[in-house]
Amino acid sequence: MDRGKWAASEKLRKVIFGYDLLSRSLIVFASEAEAIAAVEGLTIAEGHYKFFSAEGSPLEAVFSTQAQIHHGHNTYTNGVYTLKPCNKGAPLQAFLLIVECKDEAKSGLSTLRDIEQFLLDKQI
Repeated sequence: MDRGKWAASEKLRKVIFGYDLLSRSLIVFASEAEAIAAVEGLTIAEGHYKFFSAEGSPLEAVFSTQAQIHHGHNTYTNGVYTLKPCNKGAPLQAFLLIVECKDEAKSGLSTLRDIEQFLLDKQI
């Protein structure tokens, strides 16, 4: 494999897929850090967002500091979380028919067909 293809494949191994349940948008993030920076903990705590690994497996947001709404002061705390593999929930492939894709990672995965092929290649 030439260096350019190797670098691209290394980059794609780290992508995180984010699915916004409200807008039905699928976003491709370059890394876990990028995904966490882009999606507020409160959005996850309210159940409006799902994450998936590069292989399409579900990821769980594990909070070290809980996201909270402070009703008396009309403020909120986003919390702090990391993403961990989990065995519950549907894989990314189950959501591909109802999404609009946004390739924030500039990964080349800008269409649903690109993502489907990428996930199939990972299963080989």
